[in-house]
Amino acid sequence: RTEGRPWRMLDEGDVDAGRTGVKPDERGVVYEGLIWTAGEPGGDEDFGPLYDFGTPNYGCVEIQYREGDRWVSL
Repeated sequence: RTEGRPWRMLDEGDVDAGRTGVKPDERGVVYEGLIWTAGEPGGDEDFGPLYDFGTPNYGCVEIQYREGDRWVSL
């Protein structure tokens, strides 16, 4: 499926530390996906991936959503 809003979660950058071939603007990206929510963008539901598995599994500290051609942090 290609519907939904794109998101990505970032850690503090330590996962990619010392690795070659990682684009600077993608450093720290741990997860990427699409989300479907009933609520308006920017609501509590948008933090679900971060709270459900991003922080507990990899220590993610930030979730961003795609708006046009840029990533925006909540």
